Amino acid sequence: MRANQAGKPSPFDYLVVEVSSFQLETIDRFQPWIAALLNVTVDHQDRYESLDEYIAAKQRIFENQIASDFALFNLDDDRVAALRHRGPRDTAGVYEAVDDRYRYVWGTYLEGDRIVTTVTGVRQEICRRSEIRIIGNHNVENVMAAATYAVLCGCPLDAIRRVLATFPGLEHALEIVRERRGSDL
Repeated sequence: MRANQAGKPSPFDYLVVEVSSFQLETIDRFQPWIAALLNVTVDHQDRYESLDEYIAAKQRIFENQIASDFALFNLDDDRVAALRHRGPRDTAGVYEAVDDRYRYVWGTYLEGDRIVTTVTGVRQEICRRSEIRIIGNHNVENVMAAATYAVLCGCPLDAIRRVLATFPGLEHALEIVRERRGSDL
């Protein structure tokens, strides 16, 4: 979200926040300039009576968006892809950004071993999958979302590549503990 969208001064140009389904239940005016729905898993069933109720809470993140805002959907998650409210998948893209209530615009996707984006209207290679330091297939999806955010905010591709090649991930989150018999543990 843009840090100064309410007209108040801010030391930051943008704020990136993670908003839980619990928090989204009570939003009134929350309007992210860019919002993403990356996955829907069977979580929080102690709070929600059904998966549909949980999904309804999660998709409230898009509720107050306007035509100049962006919504990103992970099309590799079947439950998320079903929420984009548009016809058949017409791109190989993992992330599809939409405006004006779910109209197809463009995406960021994996093409072989390359992460590619078309969010500027031109196909641009962000990096090779092997250049990302953080581990785990789900983190490739997270990288695509983060790169899409960064490109939309005007971040140069060189800076995005540099971060992806050097960011080691968060401490105690999917770290390699040791190597045993040639395999990472």
